[in-house]
Amino acid sequence: MARFDELFDEFRGEAFRLETLPGYAVGQDAERLADYAAGAYVLRPPIPGVEFVKGLVQPGRRTTLVRLVEQPLTIDQRLSVDWVYPHQAVAGREIAILEPGSELAGNAAATGDFWLFDETAVALMRYASDGRFDRADVVEEPAAVARYVALRNQLWASATPFGKWLGNWRRVVR
Repeated sequence: MARFDELFDEFRGEAFRLETLPGYAVGQDAERLADYAAGAYVLRPPIPGVEFVKGLVQPGRRTTLVRLVEQPLTIDQRLSVDWVYPHQAVAGREIAILEPGSELAGNAAATGDFWLFDETAVALMRYASDGRFDRADVVEEPAAVARYVALRNQLWASATPFGKWLGNWRRVVR
């Protein structure tokens, strides 16, 4: 885990993230999800990930995220697109949404979650079956990293920018 943590300090250009799971069991998310599902969610600081994003986004550095969603969205995904991602976007994270159903979405789901740092290191995110984070396996072998760079490029080119996707989604569900 030490190497994984170091990558967040060491990257100089881009830290890319692919999220593929239906939901994540992280910190106070269980309480937030229960409140959101009951219609009683009140946005309370800290807003998940905002301070983390602010720490990543510095002059010359960016953080990008492609989120593979399900249709219909899971409650975790609804909370993220309704409350979390808008605040992370304001903090500087560039976000895009990938809808299910395409070969690329299938490849992303099969690949699973990962971080890509400066096209030189990949952290393969490992989760328990209930969505709890287990570990990150760091890969720095150039040929292996190149496969993730190619996937990132395809994902970013095919996914819908978050603001556009969110506007369309809100028109459909409301």
